[in-house]
Amino acid sequence: MTITSTRRIGAWLAPPVVLVAVLLGVAALVALVAPSRVTDGVYQVHVDGILITTESLSCHRAGESATCVVPVGGRDLEMTVVWPDPGSCTASHGGREVPCMAVLGDYGHASPTVLIDDGLGLSEADRAGWQDAVPWWRTSDGPLIAGAVLVGLLVAASAVATRLLGGGAGLGRWRVAAVGTGLLGLAQLGAIGVVTAAVSPWTLVLAPPSLVAATAVGVWQWSAAGPNGGRWGRVVLAASATAVYAAVAVFVLLLQSGFID
Repeated sequence: MTITSTRRIGAWLAPPVVLVAVLLGVAALVALVAPSRVTDGVYQVHVDGILITTESLSCHRAGESATCVVPVGGRDLEMTVVWPDPGSCTASHGGREVPCMAVLGDYGHASPTVLIDDGLGLSEADRAGWQDAVPWWRTSDGPLIAGAVLVGLLVAASAVATRLLGGGAGLGRWRVAAVGTGLLGLAQLGAIGVVTAAVSPWTLVLAPPSLVAATAVGVWQWSAAGPNGGRWGRVVLAASATAVYAAVAVFVLLLQSGFID
């Protein structure tokens, strides 16, 4: 394959492949552990400063009622919550009733968080064990750090790819390619709402940040597929467009999936 052909392929495919395909794949992976997808009972339990996440719970939901059980301190902690009144909660620990309250997150959570203001007789070793059992994606900073790293990697990848493949292929339909890439970028942002089951995709597509992000990748495609220009200028444009689009997409993903609450 000639260098010119490679550049033409890169000019057509670089923005959609790097941004849309990768970020949509990330959204699908995030949906596997997203708070917005936890609908079978309780999302998490706060026990006197200790966090017990959904991964440790055994839950069963029947209609508007859900019961979850988890061994805590050698005894079963059993909780029952009722929808649509998330504040309705009863709990017992080894047969002893304990006070509890169930609340829904401000945004994105599909199952309530149970608050138990009782130490349940946990030792320091028990507390340390529960702290170690919290997956990194359930920590307060884990998803944000992962999102920032992802944006940085995508920016670096787009800059390197643009430098290697070149651009300015002078394709006859470069204007169509630019508009099509912008629309594809909007569709990907809308798809986040579908994948995370949080909101209607149109809510995301018509949001001002989404329109700005889609315009950025459209301009990048215009530079890649349009008339020749300075290579380093295209590298800077590719990195900048990726930074804008990826940052918006990651923020929307974390927000809609319930990680930012």
